[in-house]
Amino acid sequence: MAPSPGKSKNGGEMIPLSDDIRRRALTRMRLVAGGLLAAMAVLLAGAIFARGRWPDLAPALGYVQAFAEAALVGACADWFAVSALFRHPLGLPIPHTAIVPRNRDRIGRSLGAFVGDTVLTPDVVSERLRAMAVAHHLGRWLARERNAALAADRLAAMVPAVLETARGRIGAAAGALAVRALAQVAAAPLAARVLAFAARGDRGRALFDGGLAVLRSLLDRNEDTVRAGVSERSWRWLPRWVDEKVADRAIDGLRDLLRDLDSPDHPWRASFRERVDALIGRLAADPELLARGEAIKAEMLADPQLRAWFDSLGAGLERVLADAVESGALRQNLAGALAALGRRIEADEALQAAIDSRLRDVAERYILPRRGEIGAFITKVVERWDTPTLVARLELQVGRDLQFIRINGTLVGGLVGLALHLLERLLT
Repeated sequence: MAPSPGKSKNGGEMIPLSDDIRRRALTRMRLVAGGLLAAMAVLLAGAIFARGRWPDLAPALGYVQAFAEAALVGACADWFAVSALFRHPLGLPIPHTAIVPRNRDRIGRSLGAFVGDTVLTPDVVSERLRAMAVAHHLGRWLARERNAALAADRLAAMVPAVLETARGRIGAAAGALAVRALAQVAAAPLAARVLAFAARGDRGRALFDGGLAVLRSLLDRNEDTVRAGVSERSWRWLPRWVDEKVADRAIDGLRDLLRDLDSPDHPWRASFRERVDALIGRLAADPELLARGEAIKAEMLADPQLRAWFDSLGAGLERVLADAVESGALRQNLAGALAALGRRIEADEALQAAIDSRLRDVAERYILPRRGEIGAFITKVVERWDTPTLVARLELQVGRDLQFIRINGTLVGGLVGLALHLLERLLT
């Protein structure tokens, strides 16, 4: 059996009805109500005919006739009432009919005022958002891989159009954004955090050992330079072999020192850590170093080559996004990221509360102060609709329910007529 309109296949969450579904439902209910009216007319004619043809059955058929007669009157009256809301019944300009078309502008003003003054109030919006638990439902929806893939498809499909529209500007915007971000970050404290991270635990020991390796490499590659320096600074009257001996002893001494520094317990290592810690503290708090860091940062950010490098990074981002869209990697990565985000939101009540609170803040800060403008916008939208469009939209929304009024009027009218006929028989 197909799912009923407005229900998902598993009978769970409600989904919006499309205009086509509403139109089919309205047509079906019109046929039911109209068919019932016709049936009452046929039943009335049959009862009148049968009473004349079979007089012996006239008392019993009187009840049928009374029911059909009253039901037909009720059906006609309610058909008139329902039709009069949207049009002139039978095209006749009867007073107080075609109520919706005649009051289009007033309906628009009333609807706009209702939304602005009654719906979009702080208490109503806050209570409604809290009851909706938007974050919880969003997390549960995204946690389903099918939904995450659907959202990823929609987002990935938007990227090519965005890239085409903003071709060449994404790189510049990304570069400018990076420069502004760096300009707002204090250079010295940032350097302190980076240095603290690099010098912590095994990373600090690896940093020290890396420095020793660099010094050994420099010494090995520059032995001739050391010997030449010793020779230039010695007395001219000393023999050359003496200079070479002094240089050898100096080079060997440096190698011995570097070898001793390999020991984890060497005091210079502890001294190195103390000096690094002291530098980290100064970078974070020393006004002189803070000012010097800002000056160096300003000089770097003013360098045209650095800005061009940032722009090139942004242009590379455009190419990466385009390639990711073409290969499908962007969609796949987005789907995975959205599903992971959904699972995290679904499992973390504190995060849900934070998101819901943020949504309420956004509503109170940006939507509620403009509720008058929103109401005026709704009024203008309704006023711009032509009369047939307004009638069609309203009838699609409520017309199916109004047909039930016709059905109920037919049945209730018939029952009232039957009761009156019974009372008449009892009193006579």
